[in-house]
Amino acid sequence: MIQNVLFNIPTDWGIQIFYFYTGNGKSQSGLDISPGLTRLIDTFPNRIILTTIPPAIVKSNHKPKQLWTTEWIWDNMLLSNNATDDNQNVLTFTGNGAICS
Repeated sequence: MIQNVLFNIPTDWGIQIFYFYTGNGKSQSGLDISPGLTRLIDTFPNRIILTTIPPAIVKSNHKPKQLWTTEWIWDNMLLSNNATDDNQNVLTFTGNGAICS
C-alpha cells in the first residue's frame, strides 16, 4: 500500500507514517513486522518519515479514527519543504484504500 502511494504522488511529496509501539514484542520501532517497508524506507529515506504516537495519546483515543481529532497529530504533521502558508495540503490514506494513476 505505501509503495502504491509513493509511486502515485509527486516526487517532491513525502509520506509520514504515524505508528505506536505496542510494547508486546510485535513491533520494534514499527519496522520489524514489515521487511518490505524497511527496504522502501532504505531506498527512499528522504520521502518516508516515521513518527511515533506517544502512549498517552493512544490511550486517550480508543479508536484509530479518534486520533485525527487530536491536536497532537496536526501539530506533529510534517509539511512539504515547498509548502507556503497558503499551500499546505495533506493527503491521508488508510490500509483499506488505494491510489491509482
